[in-house]
Amino acid sequence: RRCSEEFGVQAVVLSCDAKRIAISPVSQPQSPAVALSEANVAPASLPAGASASSRRGSARTPAGKDAGVTKDTPSQPLSREVGEGSQDERQTPQKEPQFEAMIRGGKISSGLDAVVWCRRAEELGAGEILLTSVDRDGTQSGFDLDLLRAVTSTLRIGVIASGGAGTVEHFRDAIETGGARAVLAASLFHDRRLTISALKGYLATEGIPVRAGKEP
Repeated sequence: RRCSEEFGVQAVVLSCDAKRIAISPVSQPQSPAVALSEANVAPASLPAGASASSRRGSARTPAGKDAGVTKDTPSQPLSREVGEGSQDERQTPQKEPQFEAMIRGGKISSGLDAVVWCRRAEELGAGEILLTSVDRDGTQSGFDLDLLRAVTSTLRIGVIASGGAGTVEHFRDAIETGGARAVLAASLFHDRRLTISALKGYLATEGIPVRAGKEP
């Protein structure tokens, strides 16, 4: 909150890693109450090449001690570690998807409801959420549209889709179907299977606004 008050909400982008989990209708718990600490939020510069209209910061909660993200469910103790405030999404087949926040790059479950966590982050002043699907990350099989819809449908702030891009159509679907306001990919561009200019050209033909600019 302090960072957003001083620099504006667009200065705060939280990286959100989530996990898809199967919860039966009988045993499904109530949505957890999530408390996101206002501490340990400091301004930082985005890495070179990152898409941004202004300088932004990252909210980082230390892995391990008193991370500040909790769940008020005494009967279900859970880790208080939150890594870098991220949420990865790992998949287990189910009829009604539920998503859980992850830590340590998606390796450890936190027990926190990812959607509620994102909503709380928005309440505390986050201006954007970078939402990554661990299961889709690196697979090039497409973004997890269920995850995107679950988060974008509850937030007013923008969501950046990450994890799973493999074709230009995947980017379009993340925006048009998933509700993302921006999209991210890594290996697809690093391996030169697609260029940024080609992607922007495709999205423009689909009627999706893109930023003009030279390709790095």
